[in-house]
Amino acid sequence: MRTPVAEIRTNTPAACPESDLGEFVDRAELARRLGVHERTIRRIVERGELPRPCLSSGGRPRWLWKYVLAFCQKQHENAVKVDRKMRRELK
Repeated sequence: MRTPVAEIRTNTPAACPESDLGEFVDRAELARRLGVHERTIRRIVERGELPRPCLSSGGRPRWLWKYVLAFCQKQHENAVKVDRKMRRELK
């Protein structure tokens, strides 16, 4: 059983049991891949729109890219469900 994305909180990426599942990205790389500014990443995480990061040995945030993709996919699916529900209620 895999650990839910929101519960991944380790001191180092190497200590994270999921580290063999993909690559870790730092804030700059995550911002580049998502097409937003680095400062926006912090706000998006605080709003719960991205998973919380693991911390590197230096205390810097790192995200497991595979979990970021899965988290965003799940949010998209939830938004689609809400949209469908709203459309049914309006009819």
